[in-house]
Amino acid sequence: MSESRAVELKAASREWRSVDLTPRQLCDLELLLTGAYSPLATFQNQAACETTLAEMRLPGGVLWPVPVTLEIPEAAASVLSAGDWVALREPEGLMLAALRIEEMWQPRPGGGFVCLSGPLEGVQLPRHYDFHRLRLTPLELRAGFESSGWDSIVAFPLRQPLSRAGYEATIRAMEAGGSRLLLQCLTGPGGSGDIDPAVRMRCCLAVLPRYPEDSVRVALLPLPVHSAGPREALLHAIIARNCGCRGVIVAGSAAQELVAAHEQELGVQMIPAPLEESLGVEWRQLLTHGEELPKRLVFPEIAAELHRSYPPRHRQGFTVFFTGLSGAGKSTIANILRVKLLERGGRKVSLLDGDLVRKHLSSELGFSPEHRDINIRRIGYVASEITRNGGAAICAPIAPYRRVRQEVREMIQPHGGFVLVYLDTPIETCETRDVKGLYAKARAGLIGNFTGISDPYETPADAEITLDTAQLSPEESAERIMRYLEREGYVAGGPPTE
Repeated sequence: MSESRAVELKAASREWRSVDLTPRQLCDLELLLTGAYSPLATFQNQAACETTLAEMRLPGGVLWPVPVTLEIPEAAASVLSAGDWVALREPEGLMLAALRIEEMWQPRPGGGFVCLSGPLEGVQLPRHYDFHRLRLTPLELRAGFESSGWDSIVAFPLRQPLSRAGYEATIRAMEAGGSRLLLQCLTGPGGSGDIDPAVRMRCCLAVLPRYPEDSVRVALLPLPVHSAGPREALLHAIIARNCGCRGVIVAGSAAQELVAAHEQELGVQMIPAPLEESLGVEWRQLLTHGEELPKRLVFPEIAAELHRSYPPRHRQGFTVFFTGLSGAGKSTIANILRVKLLERGGRKVSLLDGDLVRKHLSSELGFSPEHRDINIRRIGYVASEITRNGGAAICAPIAPYRRVRQEVREMIQPHGGFVLVYLDTPIETCETRDVKGLYAKARAGLIGNFTGISDPYETPADAEITLDTAQLSPEESAERIMRYLEREGYVAGGPPTE
């Protein structure tokens, strides 16, 4: 895009609505703007999304494996119409692109979200402050390969640190085809067991001296996980082709079969590698408990980097996140747990009680589903910062909705432990404890959006601890949580002796 057009769009955007992009959407936008997603040039409309899901094709028949959509909350979409322009921005407000809405559609009826699609014009790429020289667009990579005289390159997308087996697979691939290697370190949002992207990148750089001189390039790829199974590998192959590679290393039999079936159409050769699904989770478990990484799996320089970046659990921060109906006992148990952790020592402990957070962080919010989500995200953000810095965060909101609880889990787990505690207490018991008379007012219709009466509570299926406080005293409940934290290694066993 010309500088004059960017200036024109920025000036016009003063009259437009804005969309603040999520981390996942920022990644998708960057890949659209740089051409990594070619032939896709904008977020998909409903027809393109449906043919992608059903046939792995765009409406014109071109191969494309995963939906790439721009979802926004229904409330934000309610003030938009087809024909409107919207400014796509980073959360800090920087405008990155302009989208002219051609279609607004619901990906999941009743899901609370609307997808926007239409022509997309880039203004600038998202800002990054790390590994500048390794954040290369497909055009920059192709130009670099050409200037170096490289004409046969194999790509290896990495969402985990490079293992010994992965290293050996790359050496075999290079030797078999007389190829050079592009290690693509995936940095977009991923699974909860994934190693942090910056750590993966440092691991890549640490192992480079083991390769022959001038045979490897390393680049970051801001690709999020699309939860698409083997189709993810097909997307990796398309991106590898767009980056100038003739081959892509693929792990897993189903993924290998899918990519191999489309080799001719892709113009990219599938090169098999051993599947090592356990690496991310298994390595994290060993690191968490302060155990040495097996030398058969990992080179010493990578092991050293991982141990430096992931201390054992007793040196990590963690969050205990309560959820349950009003009156279930969350605040009381959270306070007792806080005292027990302070008694044990070794960490700063912060309590984020639902009512106190409402008073000090969310006083302007009401109790609509949208405002409840905002409140829980704020709690999650504060807890993630406490966890990141080695503290213990105890959160005690109602948190009635599964989706936002999962968002909070994903926000915190990259930085330390996350323990979801579900207080599975019958509503009849909660009503008997209601000194403020809130349940009675809700049943009389005097309070709207009251969880358990006029607003749903979505029972968690992923709680680490479930407690029925109708059967357990607050002290017994807190003690059970302490025993769990001891078993998992977050706190040392036994209180100090007098």
